[in-house]
Amino acid sequence: MLRLVNDVLEALDCGTDARNHLCAGVAELFECAAIGHAYVDGVQPFWSVCLWRAAREGARSLVLAGDHDVPGARDAEWTASTCRRVTLDWMVMPYLAELPLTRETSRFSVLVLGRDHPFGLEDTRRVDSALHPLTLVEHVVLRLEPPRPPGPALPRASVSLTDREMDVLALLAQGLLARSIAQRLLVSERTVHKHLGNLYRKLGVHDRLLAVSRGRELGLLPATDEPRTGGW
Repeated sequence: MLRLVNDVLEALDCGTDARNHLCAGVAELFECAAIGHAYVDGVQPFWSVCLWRAAREGARSLVLAGDHDVPGARDAEWTASTCRRVTLDWMVMPYLAELPLTRETSRFSVLVLGRDHPFGLEDTRRVDSALHPLTLVEHVVLRLEPPRPPGPALPRASVSLTDREMDVLALLAQGLLARSIAQRLLVSERTVHKHLGNLYRKLGVHDRLLAVSRGRELGLLPATDEPRTGGW
């Protein structure tokens, strides 16, 4: 825990992304392969999530933000929010745990832990001992490096996609993988990957999650989709 605190404070001092260091430290503390730090602002209102995941080429992370779309009590907002759906879609882990840090009228925050083996009694003990320090570290991070609300949507005319690229983007938004998209469009999986490469280049992104998010910003996709069921 002391190492986590030092890493976060050093990141703040260097002007780098402290939320990313927070997620990386929590991943090490709880032996996780994926971490999400979600923040819901009840005043503006908007949500922001920092997503961290270990990969073969090393850890990677990104920060997404969007308009808050579910009014009501804090816990109900999180359960039904786009923020939670985006976070869980990113995790792609068999075992997940949600650890609320802050429950206030003006904001709500939660850590989502993901790993490939079950959580047990020892993890409960770790949570009990780490919850208060984690809350304090998060408070410092959010105070000195507050999450930013989403910027204005870009005009649709700024991106020109072919009909087939639009088909692939729409199927991405439904949660389909390349193999399923190929079966749906009656083309090879290799062809789908070529379309995905063109999509990512035109949208200025590097993965499917960001492609769908950018597609919504540009008006290429509906603003929201119904949450997928199962897997949670």
